[in-house]
Amino acid sequence: MRAEHCTGRLGRGALHLLFLLALLPNREVRAGDVFSTMEIGLRLERPAASEEIHQDWEQGTGISLHAETPFHIGKAVLGIRWTPFTAYDAALPDFYTLFAYAGLGCELDFPLGLTGSGAVAAGDFLMSFERDKHTGGVHQLVEHELGIVLNIGIKRRIRAKLSLELSWLYQLVFTRRELELWIVSAGLSYAFSTPEWMREVLR
Repeated sequence: MRAEHCTGRLGRGALHLLFLLALLPNREVRAGDVFSTMEIGLRLERPAASEEIHQDWEQGTGISLHAETPFHIGKAVLGIRWTPFTAYDAALPDFYTLFAYAGLGCELDFPLGLTGSGAVAAGDFLMSFERDKHTGGVHQLVEHELGIVLNIGIKRRIRAKLSLELSWLYQLVFTRRELELWIVSAGLSYAFSTPEWMREVLR
């Protein structure tokens, strides 16, 4: 059995498991604090494993921006991720991806001030190819596909409202041949009380 088939099954199984975990109410929801706080994070991302796409393209350092807030079920998660890909062969086009997503997440407290987190999200996976590079296999400059992502992470508060985040991501993109990406990321997040006007908008 090929290794990528095993990792694919593992990733899909983890997606199903984390989706169920995301449906569990966390401590904030039990307190009735829906939309009471907002946490905004910025991360740098790097590929964690070599997949089929990396035979032709080098995946560069990506950037992600996300926001989380307590929801009726777990946490509501919104975000956007940008990742560049550079072709090894000059005949192939360079491209970048932009993934805008929404989903549900959950948190669990651990000793030593650590907080574990998990989320499952889905959204639009955009691939934009360079205009000055063309091959017979590229008939359009922009493609939109359905993407699903699983995010498992851990964070530790380093200031009153500032936290250090480390995350592992598995992404499945429904192109003609399913694309799987394994990513590690690190960054900072800032938490604050949601202003009343914003809470009204979110409601």
